[in-house]
Amino acid sequence: MPQPKSPKSSSPAGKTAAAKAKTGKPKAAPKTTKPTGKKRSGAGKSVVPAATVEAQAARDEALRLHLAELRELLAGGVMLTAQRVQETMDDAVRRGKMTRRDAEEVARGLMDTGRRQSFDLLAEIEQLLERSKSDLGSASNLVREGTDRVLREVDRVRRTAGVGSPFPILGYDALSAAQVGGRLEGLSPAELRRVREYEETHAARKTVLARIEKALA
Repeated sequence: MPQPKSPKSSSPAGKTAAAKAKTGKPKAAPKTTKPTGKKRSGAGKSVVPAATVEAQAARDEALRLHLAELRELLAGGVMLTAQRVQETMDDAVRRGKMTRRDAEEVARGLMDTGRRQSFDLLAEIEQLLERSKSDLGSASNLVREGTDRVLREVDRVRRTAGVGSPFPILGYDALSAAQVGGRLEGLSPAELRRVREYEETHAARKTVLARIEKALA
């Protein structure tokens, strides 16, 4: 006779074995991507707008033009100084105050000084513009100050020789108040008073008159 089938085991061990058979191997944990530290290509780079580039180019061109103007101003000042020196020396020779040889030596010395100052000023201007492109006013001042130094020396020689215009300062009407103030140095009290009288009856600039009063004090 056929034997009856034994019922399936319901023990915990049997259940665990069945569960393992169904699930198989456990799934591996998902891998986490480690940061490599490398920057993406192009990351962090700023793109300069075209308008900014054009504006910078326009500023550079303006700088070059301004420097050219400063050079012309400096050359013009030196040429004007050379003309005044020559006129003063010629007048001294005509009046018998100096010999032609002495006059030529004085004129040569003055113009050599002017040329040296001109070269030095140009070098200073170019360095200034390279260092700071916003100091164009300072560069203009350098040119004016250098020219004024030469003109002050011309005035001193002219007054010492007793030639030329009786007025103490050459080209007075074309000078600014600051330039007049720089040319007051070395004037005698009588010459300062003459300048004050002329200033009072013409431009009557308060700053000039104040500088004269200070020099007379």
